[in-house]
Amino acid sequence: MTQDDIAFRIDELRNEVEKVDSLQKVLLEVIFQRQDMFALDECEWAFVLLGDLTFKLKNELVELTDAAFENLRKDNG
Repeated sequence: MTQDDIAFRIDELRNEVEKVDSLQKVLLEVIFQRQDMFALDECEWAFVLLGDLTFKLKNELVELTDAAFENLRKDNG
């Protein structure tokens, strides 16, 4: 993976993280501020989605980190 590929993928992941952050804020609001308006079991799939998204992002960041360090090793000979 080239440095350009890594940079563009990091930019894409940053956008994904913004989405996850927004979802987390909404869930927090529902659970702690609006319990009287929503049943917690209505949030179940949102938590599944949050878990799936964070798992995916974590794995992609591991891949990017590995690729970046591999590029550094190649550059430093």
